[in-house]
Amino acid sequence: MFSLIWGALGRRKARTVFTFLSIVAAFMLFSVLATIRQGVVGQLGGVSASSLNTYNRTVQGGLMPLDYANRIARVPGVVAVSALREIPGTYVRTPAQPVTVFAAQSESIFNVFADYRPSPVALRAFRNDPQGAIAGPALARRMGWKTGDDITIHSDLLRQDGRGTWQFRLDGIYAARVPSHYQSFLVVHYGHVNAALPAVQRNQVSQIVERINDPRRSAEISRAIDTLFAADPVHTLTQSQEAEMMAKIRQFGNVSLLVLAVGATVFFTLLLIVCNTLYQSAQERLTEFAVLRALGFRSRRLVWLLLGEALALNLSGAAAGLLGGYWLTQLMYAAVASVLWAFDLTLTAVFTGLIIALVISLVAAGIPLPRMLGIRVPEMLRGV
Repeated sequence: MFSLIWGALGRRKARTVFTFLSIVAAFMLFSVLATIRQGVVGQLGGVSASSLNTYNRTVQGGLMPLDYANRIARVPGVVAVSALREIPGTYVRTPAQPVTVFAAQSESIFNVFADYRPSPVALRAFRNDPQGAIAGPALARRMGWKTGDDITIHSDLLRQDGRGTWQFRLDGIYAARVPSHYQSFLVVHYGHVNAALPAVQRNQVSQIVERINDPRRSAEISRAIDTLFAADPVHTLTQSQEAEMMAKIRQFGNVSLLVLAVGATVFFTLLLIVCNTLYQSAQERLTEFAVLRALGFRSRRLVWLLLGEALALNLSGAAAGLLGGYWLTQLMYAAVASVLWAFDLTLTAVFTGLIIALVISLVAAGIPLPRMLGIRVPEMLRGV
């Protein structure tokens, strides 16, 4: 049976290669589109309505005084607060891949985000090590880090001596019950970073994160925090993580609809190509089918022969396309990771692609099936 399938695919090599490459290209495009959609929509995974983010409203992306965190901690409903200074940078050994570094006051960030939890040993080592760092598991895997490694981060945030290199020591890896794209942060000590900055940049933070006792009161508590600084030079904008992510997603428009529309167009075109290939192949082999029937092949075996040809062509092309798409998205990651944290080809997308390939195979094999099963053996063999 397998020799017959491969023989059929090799009958018209140029046609088979063209169809195979069309399938590969279609599923590579599908992989990229699915990854872009995940990069946008997937950011909702792992966010919580009970966690708030506070930013500088006066200057977008600007800094805020460190003492804002202490004042926010006294707002009713706020359970935990952590002031963060972001250090955008890259690991010196892999400069093409960005690393998100958050300088936090001791382990306060882990009090806010309960889903991020280092081991007691790692937390103790981090607490006693001014240059210590705790990495997310996904980041550690990607960079090949292990506990005890020295980590050098190159950043545009310059130290007091004018250098842009920051030295840290990995004290542990936090466990996280969140999607992998939220496991890519490096947490370091705010005090260590703050002391190394020029005097004019000290005691300032990029954002303040809060955990509240009742997610239903997130809007009320956010207003209370912003009202607290209404008379200060630097005003704040506070909102829940969930609301913030929803606002970001709306900026991209209806990505799911766009991916669905483009994907449907691509796969409909691919269906026509594959159906045409298999129909022509079956038409050219009607006499061969008649010979097989005369040799004792039952109709069921001929159905499996045609279906096997469709499956071999489509599934191999889909697998190659998905693999190529994954490789392509890995190359794209460095360019989009700062905007699309969740930029990742998920297993759900891979299985969806394989199911689409299976459906195309069934449809394409079903079109020439009536003609093949309806052949009259004596008439077809009369000219042989």
